[in-house]
Amino acid sequence: MPIAVTPSGGSLGARVAGLDLAAPLDESGFREIEAIFHRHQVVAFEGQRLDEDALIAFARRFGELEHNVASSFHHPRTPDLTVLSNIVKDGKPYGSPDAGQGWHTDMSYNSVPARASILYALQVPVKDGRALGDTLFSSMYAAYEALSDDWKTRLEGLRAEHDFEKFYTYMIKEKGSPHPGPSAG
Repeated sequence: MPIAVTPSGGSLGARVAGLDLAAPLDESGFREIEAIFHRHQVVAFEGQRLDEDALIAFARRFGELEHNVASSFHHPRTPDLTVLSNIVKDGKPYGSPDAGQGWHTDMSYNSVPARASILYALQVPVKDGRALGDTLFSSMYAAYEALSDDWKTRLEGLRAEHDFEKFYTYMIKEKGSPHPGPSAG
């Protein structure tokens, strides 16, 4: 079955069908996926059935994996995966229950931010036949292009600094996050 790419119609995003990410993927096939990723920035691969090893193997094709600082929610088998979940097991959150409470870019506090983030849903709540959830994506390329020339000139040469500890402290204090502080564990 050939790969079918359906663009979202917005400034970013596409759905890809006809591809099994758990199957061996040669360099040519990966280059095609990489080109789709570069063109659309957010890609949803339909109908995947991946175990942890297959997910990690696919992710490594994009480069070295980075471990999230919230080590208390690493996957039980490997720090290469972080669990996001609202499930409680034995009175404790199984995964990070507050991931994404604010607009963010994963690992953006690193001097070289992550190239990509991969989300793989195991259980998605459904109501009236519709999947629930509120993961949203935004194109900073489109946001910049929409600025007036005056604003682009004003921004030229400026730098921004991401203070992760300030954000983390806010999430714990204001949002009631169960995470320990950034230097814990």
